Amino acid sequence: MEPESKSFKQIVKTPLIIVLSLWVIYVIEILTRLDVGYYGIYPRQILGLKGILTSPLIHGSWSHLINNSIPLFVLLCIIFYFFRRISWQIIVMVYLLTGLSVWLF
Repeated sequence: MEPESKSFKQIVKTPLIIVLSLWVIYVIEILTRLDVGYYGIYPRQILGLKGILTSPLIHGSWSHLINNSIPLFVLLCIIFYFFRRISWQIIVMVYLLTGLSVWLF
Protein backbone atom coordinates (compact mmCIF):
# COMPACT_ATOMS: atom_id res chain seq x y z
CA MET A 1 0.00 0.00 0.00
CA GLU A 2 2.68 2.47 -0.90
CA PRO A 3 1.21 5.83 -1.89
CA GLU A 4 1.89 6.89 -5.44
CA SER A 5 3.47 10.22 -6.20
CA LYS A 6 0.70 12.79 -6.01
CA SER A 7 0.59 16.51 -5.72
CA PHE A 8 -1.15 18.23 -2.84
CA LYS A 9 -3.71 19.69 -5.27
CA GLN A 10 -4.67 16.25 -6.56
CA ILE A 11 -5.19 14.89 -3.05
CA VAL A 12 -7.21 17.84 -1.75
CA LYS A 13 -9.38 18.61 -4.80
CA THR A 14 -12.10 15.96 -4.46
CA PRO A 15 -12.43 16.14 -0.65
CA LEU A 16 -12.73 19.91 -0.92
CA ILE A 17 -15.48 19.61 -3.56
CA ILE A 18 -17.38 17.12 -1.39
CA VAL A 19 -17.18 19.29 1.74
CA LEU A 20 -18.04 22.47 -0.17
CA SER A 21 -21.07 20.67 -1.61
CA LEU A 22 -22.35 20.10 1.94
CA TRP A 23 -21.92 23.80 2.65
CA VAL A 24 -23.77 24.78 -0.54
CA ILE A 25 -26.64 22.45 0.35
CA TYR A 26 -26.88 23.95 3.85
CA VAL A 27 -26.74 27.54 2.56
CA ILE A 28 -29.51 26.77 0.07
CA GLU A 29 -31.53 25.19 2.88
CA ILE A 30 -31.09 28.32 5.03
CA LEU A 31 -31.78 30.82 2.22
CA THR A 32 -34.90 29.04 1.00
CA ARG A 33 -36.07 28.07 4.51
CA LEU A 34 -36.54 24.48 3.41
CA ASP A 35 -37.46 21.93 6.05
CA VAL A 36 -35.19 19.04 5.17
CA GLY A 37 -36.04 16.96 8.23
CA TYR A 38 -38.27 14.94 5.92
CA TYR A 39 -35.10 13.65 4.23
CA GLY A 40 -33.66 12.15 7.40
CA ILE A 41 -33.52 8.49 8.31
CA TYR A 42 -36.63 7.06 9.94
CA PRO A 43 -35.46 3.74 11.39
CA ARG A 44 -37.26 0.62 10.19
CA GLN A 45 -39.88 2.55 8.23
CA ILE A 46 -40.16 2.27 4.46
CA LEU A 47 -40.52 6.06 4.30
CA GLY A 48 -37.13 6.36 6.03
CA LEU A 49 -35.20 4.40 3.41
CA LYS A 50 -34.65 7.56 1.34
CA GLY A 51 -32.72 8.93 4.30
CA ILE A 52 -29.95 6.40 3.68
CA LEU A 53 -29.05 8.46 0.61
CA THR A 54 -30.04 11.94 1.77
CA SER A 55 -29.32 12.21 5.48
CA PRO A 56 -25.52 12.61 5.18
CA LEU A 57 -26.16 15.70 3.07
CA ILE A 58 -28.32 17.57 5.61
CA HIS A 59 -27.23 19.29 8.82
CA GLY A 60 -29.16 20.75 11.73
CA SER A 61 -27.04 23.82 12.43
CA TRP A 62 -23.88 25.69 11.51
CA SER A 63 -21.99 24.04 14.37
CA HIS A 64 -23.16 20.62 13.20
CA LEU A 65 -21.91 21.37 9.68
CA ILE A 66 -18.57 22.76 10.90
CA ASN A 67 -18.02 19.86 13.30
CA ASN A 68 -18.63 17.38 10.47
CA SER A 69 -16.69 19.25 7.78
CA ILE A 70 -13.26 19.23 9.40
CA PRO A 71 -13.00 15.50 10.17
CA LEU A 72 -14.71 14.59 6.88
CA PHE A 73 -12.19 16.65 4.92
CA VAL A 74 -9.23 15.10 6.77
CA LEU A 75 -10.52 11.55 6.43
CA LEU A 76 -11.31 11.99 2.73
CA CYS A 77 -7.81 13.33 2.13
CA ILE A 78 -6.37 10.26 3.88
CA ILE A 79 -8.53 7.94 1.79
CA PHE A 80 -7.58 9.65 -1.46
CA TYR A 81 -3.89 9.64 -0.52
CA PHE A 82 -3.47 6.08 0.71
CA PHE A 83 -6.22 4.25 -1.19
CA ARG A 84 -6.48 6.17 -4.47
CA ARG A 85 -7.35 3.10 -6.55
CA ILE A 86 -10.30 2.05 -4.39
CA SER A 87 -11.18 5.39 -2.80
CA TRP A 88 -14.62 5.69 -4.43
CA GLN A 89 -15.50 2.12 -3.49
CA ILE A 90 -14.61 2.89 0.12
CA ILE A 91 -16.62 6.11 0.13
CA VAL A 92 -19.73 4.50 -1.39
CA MET A 93 -19.56 1.52 0.99
CA VAL A 94 -19.15 3.72 4.07
CA TYR A 95 -21.90 6.08 2.87
CA LEU A 96 -24.44 3.33 2.25
CA LEU A 97 -23.54 0.92 5.05
CA THR A 98 -23.65 3.55 7.79
CA GLY A 99 -27.03 4.80 6.57
CA LEU A 100 -28.36 1.25 6.34
CA SER A 101 -27.04 0.48 9.83
CA VAL A 102 -28.79 3.52 11.28
CA TRP A 103 -32.00 2.54 9.51
CA LEU A 104 -31.81 -1.06 10.78
CA PHE A 105 -30.80 -0.38 14.38
